[in-house]
Parts: sequence; structure tokens; C-alpha cells
Amino acid sequence: MTEENKIALRNSIARKKVSDLTPKERAFYDAEFKYRFSSSDNSPSTEPKSAKTPEDSNLPSTMDFLAARA
Repeated sequence: MTEENKIALRNSIARKKVSDLTPKERAFYDAEFKYRFSSSDNSPSTEPKSAKTPEDSNLPSTMDFLAARA
């Protein structure tokens, strides 16, 4: 698939629900965007879930802060 085709598909799936995607768009979506579901044991993942997810999360320090205020 050429880069022009990829750009055209990205533009065509923008602002669409996944259920409204055509089979070709859905196949591209599944190949392009990696998504995972949380495991039942809630163990932290070793890599970010997306490119925009920061490596280090400040969640533990935030939770400690909130626990101290409760």
C-alpha cells in the first residue's frame, strides 16, 4: 500500500465510528492502530499503549497525594 493510499484511508476514517467503517477501512484501522485490553490482574504494561502515552506516569504520586488528603 502506498503512502498516498494510507493518507487517503486515514482521512476517510477520521471522525467515523468503528462500526461505520468499510471492510477495507477496518482492515487498515486494525493494522495501523494497535490497541490492547487491560489484563485482569491489573499489572502495569511495559510499553505505552500509544505513541502519545508518556513513558512515566505520575499516577502513583497523584494517588499518594489524594490518599494523604482524605
